[in-house]
Amino acid sequence: MVVGKDAWAQYAEYARLLDAVRAEESARTAGMREAVAQMTAHADELEARLRGQGGMLTTTLATSLRLRPPKLTPLPPEGVVDPPIALSQLAAAIDRGDVEARQAATRGQFPALLPGLSGTMRGLLVYALAALVILGLQGLAFSRSGTETNPIMVLFVIPLMGFVLGYLVLRLGSRTRMTQPS
Repeated sequence: MVVGKDAWAQYAEYARLLDAVRAEESARTAGMREAVAQMTAHADELEARLRGQGGMLTTTLATSLRLRPPKLTPLPPEGVVDPPIALSQLAAAIDRGDVEARQAATRGQFPALLPGLSGTMRGLLVYALAALVILGLQGLAFSRSGTETNPIMVLFVIPLMGFVLGYLVLRLGSRTRMTQPS
C-alpha cells in the first residue's frame, strides 16, 4: 500500500505541475491576445488617420495649392514585418505627413518671390532693380552710340521695357500657390 500512496502522491504532484503549466500558458496566451487586440485597435486608429490624411492631401491641399493630386496606393512590405515596430513607424510617418502638410499649406499662402517682404516692399525692390537696369542700359546706349543715339529708344523704349519687365516679375512672383476662397 505504501507504493500506491507514493504513486498517488507523485500523480497528484504531476497534476499540480500540469495545472501550473496550463495556468502559466493560459496567462501567457491571454496576454498575447490582449496585446494583439491592442495592436489591432491601434492599427485601426492609424488606418482611420491615414484615410483622413489621404483625403486631406488629395482633395483639400492639392486642390488649393493647384497641384496634381498624389496617388496614394499602399506598398507591400518587404521581408518579415514586426507589427509593433511597423505600427510605430507608420504612426511616425503619419505624424510627419501631418506636419509637412501644414507646412506646405502655410508656405502656399505666401508669394513665391521674396515671401518675407510686404507687397509694398517687394514692389519697391523690384522697381528699384528695374530702374537700375534701365539706367545701366541707357548709359550703355549713350556710351556706345555717342551722338547717334536714338532718343526714342533711350528715353521711351528702354524705360517701357523695364517697367513691363518689373510688372511681369511682380505679377508672377506675387502670386501664391494657395487659391483664394471666393
